[in-house]
Amino acid sequence: MNQPSPSEIELVNTSLDKFSGLRRSLSRTWIVAKRLTPWPARKLRGLVLSAKNAGTPSHHLTLAARLPPELIDHIIDYFHCDKDTLLTLSLVCRALVPSVRYHLFDRLKVTNSNAKQISALFTEETHDIALYVRELTLEAGIGRSDEVFEELRAILSGKKLRPLLRSFFLVVAPRARNVTRLILKAVPLEKSIIGMLTLCFPKLNMLSLFDCSFRCNADLDRLVRDHPTIHTLRAGRLCSINGLTSSEPTDTLGPPLVLHQLKVTEAFSPAPLTLTPWLVAHCNPQHFIYTLYRLDQFVKINAGIIQMESLTHLHLIIYHWRREEMYEVEVEPSLVSLTPRYPPTITTMTLDGKMHMLNLVVTILAQLDPHAFVHLHTLNLWVHLEETDVSKVDPGMWLEMDRTLSVLLSLGVVNFYNSCQTKEHIHAGSEAIEARLSILKIRGMLRFRDLEPPF
Repeated sequence: MNQPSPSEIELVNTSLDKFSGLRRSLSRTWIVAKRLTPWPARKLRGLVLSAKNAGTPSHHLTLAARLPPELIDHIIDYFHCDKDTLLTLSLVCRALVPSVRYHLFDRLKVTNSNAKQISALFTEETHDIALYVRELTLEAGIGRSDEVFEELRAILSGKKLRPLLRSFFLVVAPRARNVTRLILKAVPLEKSIIGMLTLCFPKLNMLSLFDCSFRCNADLDRLVRDHPTIHTLRAGRLCSINGLTSSEPTDTLGPPLVLHQLKVTEAFSPAPLTLTPWLVAHCNPQHFIYTLYRLDQFVKINAGIIQMESLTHLHLIIYHWRREEMYEVEVEPSLVSLTPRYPPTITTMTLDGKMHMLNLVVTILAQLDPHAFVHLHTLNLWVHLEETDVSKVDPGMWLEMDRTLSVLLSLGVVNFYNSCQTKEHIHAGSEAIEARLSILKIRGMLRFRDLEPPF
C-alpha cells in the first residue's frame, strides 16, 4: 500500500484545522442566537402565528409553526389547482388555513345556484373569506342578451331587482375589497346598480362585461371612471337603451377613457349593439384587441383605430368567415385594408387566424400601407402551420406580402405561432412559408414557434 507523501499529510491537516475552526465559529454563533429574545409573532397570509407562551420549547411547536411562513406558502402554491388536496391541508393545521384559502377562494363565481350559500358565508363568522377573492364573476343566468335588455326595461319601469342581484351588490360586492378582476355576464346595469359599485372594489384593475345592458352610455363611462385603477376593459355584446341621449342632466360623458388594453367582441346578438361602436370610439388604449366575424366589421375597426392616439399594439382575432365573404375579398382585396391614425404609432401587430383563416391573414398583410405602419417592429401571426393550408393561399398574395413587409425598414421580426396542438406538421409548414417569403427569409426575420404566443 502506498504511503501518503508529507505534502499530502500537511494538506489534510490544514483542511481539518479549517473545518474545526468553522465548526467552532458556528457553535459560538448558535449559542449567542439562543440567548436573544424569541422571534416576534409572524404573519402567514393574514393569520398571526405565535406560541401560546414565549417559554414554549421549539420542539413542542407544530411543524407549521416552526417553518418559515414563506416556505409554507411556497409548498402550498404547488397545489394551486388541486382542490381536494387543499381541502385536506386546511384540516391538518390551523396555521395552513390562510395559505389554503388564498388558493381556494382566489376565484369566485356567483350564480343562481350558489348565491344564498355565498351570501351566508360572507355574513357569518367566516366573513374574512371575502378578502381572499381576487377574481369575482357574476353570472345572472337569464339567457340571451335581448332578455337582459327587456329585464332592464322592466327595472326602469319599477320592477324590483332579483334576489341574485340584490345579494351580490348588497352583500358580496362590498365585502370583496381585494378583487382585482370583475366579470359581469348577462347583468342589467341600471343607474342604482352603478351607484352601488362606486364604493366597491378599490383595487379593481380589470373589468369584463358580456351580454350586459345599460340605461345609457354615460352609465358605462361612470362605471369605469369610478374605479380609476382599471387599466383593462373587455366587452362583448353590450346594449344601451337610451344611447347618448338621456333625460337626466347628470348623465354627462367625460373625455376618452385612457386604458392599457381594450378588447371588444362583436358577435351576433338579438339585441341592438348600440353601445359597442361608441365604446371603441370613446376609448384610447395602448393595446386594442378586436374580434372579426364578418367583412363589414373592417369599416368599424378603421373608424375606431383612426381615433386612438396612444395605440401601439393592434390585435385582430379572425374567426371562420362565410364562403361568400371570402369570395368578395378574393375579388377585391382592398376591402380588408387597415387605415390607422396618422402620424403612425403602431409598433406591434398580432393577427390570430385560428385554424382556417391563413388566407385572410396573408391578404391583410399584402394590403398594408407602408406609410401607415412605418414604426411597425414586431409582427405576430397565429395560424395553422401546415403545408396543405399554405399551398391553398394564392401565390400572388404571398409575393405581395413579402414585398410589402420587406419595405418596412423598422420591422425586426415576424413570429409564426402554430394554432393547433399537433406539432408534427410544423416543420413542413415552416419550410413552405419560407419558400414563399424569400426576401424575409434572406433578411433573417422569420421565426417559427410551437409554443403559446406571449399575448
